[in-house]
Amino acid sequence: MPESGAPLLKEREEFLRRLQQQGTSHAALRNLSGELIQVVRLLRFRELRDVSPEEIHRAAKRFARQQLSGRCESSASQDTSPHT
Repeated sequence: MPESGAPLLKEREEFLRRLQQQGTSHAALRNLSGELIQVVRLLRFRELRDVSPEEIHRAAKRFARQQLSGRCESSASQDTSPHT
């Protein structure tokens, strides 16, 4: 599989196609497609498989750490004005 794409492309596309057929808006599908990639990467999927509650918990912790570190970096880069 090329490095440029996240795993499970066919499965993600099929899932999004089903949602579209059920009337999900284009904007929602676009948001969901990004979230699906995030889930696939956080759970380290290479193929479809069962996922344990413990694995979901560990992935949630990784996600929270990523969000916090991104927030801290974002806040630090935005705070460039001197305090008066």
